[in-house]
Amino acid sequence: MIPLFELIDRNFFDHYNSNNLVEITWTRSNEKDFLCLARCYKESANAVFREVIYGEKDNGKYDDWFLAAAFSMRQAIELVLKAAVCKKGGNREIQECFQGDKHDLLKILQRCKGLHDDSVPSDRWSWLEGFCSSTSRWDSDSDLLRYPIKAGSGELSKHFAIDIVGTANLLNQAYELAEGLYGGLIDRCPLDQIMPSDFLSFTGNGLNNCVINASKLSGRYYATADGFAGMAYCLMEGCVELRVEEKALPILFCLRHAIEVSLKHLGCKRGVLGAKGNFGHSLEKLWKPSEEKLRVIAGESGWDVSLLDVASKQIRELGNIDKKGYLFRYPCSKSQEYEFIDKKIDLRSIYEYQMGLYSFLDGCNGCLDQEFELESEWRSF
Repeated sequence: MIPLFELIDRNFFDHYNSNNLVEITWTRSNEKDFLCLARCYKESANAVFREVIYGEKDNGKYDDWFLAAAFSMRQAIELVLKAAVCKKGGNREIQECFQGDKHDLLKILQRCKGLHDDSVPSDRWSWLEGFCSSTSRWDSDSDLLRYPIKAGSGELSKHFAIDIVGTANLLNQAYELAEGLYGGLIDRCPLDQIMPSDFLSFTGNGLNNCVINASKLSGRYYATADGFAGMAYCLMEGCVELRVEEKALPILFCLRHAIEVSLKHLGCKRGVLGAKGNFGHSLEKLWKPSEEKLRVIAGESGWDVSLLDVASKQIRELGNIDKKGYLFRYPCSKSQEYEFIDKKIDLRSIYEYQMGLYSFLDGCNGCLDQEFELESEWRSF
């Protein structure tokens, strides 16, 4: 990993390695573009699932990487269902889906039902509808796996662990049925009727599974950020079976999201994000309060503030490229505007750029932890 001070002159769109150049192009056909990105997220999620399940045993992979991969598969299902709406729906239906249904899989599926013919076998439709209903009950806003699991978060906090293999199988069956619906071939999709149509599969066994820990919000912020950064690392440094074009946007999203969550972690320590720990997706707004505190600490300690200057520059640049956190998750905006298009990027360079920034912010979290400990000791006298 390249430290931030070595990236002082690095910009997002700089090219350094011709072996990792990727051209981001879209057809501007919502149907084709949503299907293409759905497959990218599906393949990336499954590559990480394989590493978590069959790779070297590691609790960080089970508890953190897995949730990032599960979110990515949920994202793939949402994208392919929206592709199905775009295939048969007119502009009005597409707009209502993007702006009204948003991330609610059940609402999107019900819109598909009104657009696609009645030839879908009842057993497959019933299973997919049950899955989407369960997903909407747990995660209608698509943030359950994307942000820290908070204490008291409904029924989830009552469970001990998520069954990794069971949940990966559930998500894959749901994706295959959803893409079958899109392609008109759902009747040919295999269906395991014994498999429950649930969003998540729970277990009382924590061994080699994802243990749910909703008690310490600060710790969950770290784990969530590290999970998405870990997925990006797994895709970039491993997963040789994937083409660089397949994993580019999932990597960019995972690192951008890890940076956002890390900034929210800093903000929670400063008490500037409120009880919900949320301040939107603007990286610059999230960074500003913590930057001010860190500059005070640096001034009092006689530290070099040049790294804060580099971090501020990179946060501002990344925030201007992806203002709302959706640029790498969707081909276009809710109003069907394409922004990240016809761009040639050096994936390795951007990976180093974002990972260096994430690592620096992780260090800042440690710095503030130490500062608060000293303040607590001083108040105790």
